[in-house]
Amino acid sequence: MEQTAIPHKLRSTGRELIQPATNLESIREPASFQESVTSLFHDQLQVDVASPDVDLFETGILDSLKTAELLNCLETRFGINMDLDDLEFDNFRSIAGIVQFLRDRTCNRQEGT
Repeated sequence: MEQTAIPHKLRSTGRELIQPATNLESIREPASFQESVTSLFHDQLQVDVASPDVDLFETGILDSLKTAELLNCLETRFGINMDLDDLEFDNFRSIAGIVQFLRDRTCNRQEGT
């Protein structure tokens, strides 16, 4: 089932209401993406990550359930849809990897690919 961003309406993720990012230009900068992803881990997943380069799988921060929750949160917060074909776990191994994945996805979406 495909989710689309609903302007001017808040969506619930079960813990708090969040609004999908509508101005991708404002979060395109690496620091802004990193802040947004870090806050997602803290606010939505209820975990703190010491560094953007920490291996999230090796440290046990992400397991299969948390990974599924993370993907749902990323789709909601950034208004993107991910297919299984799009997912490579190395992209989600660290916050830095997630940031790069999101930058690539949002750039491709704006370019029409």
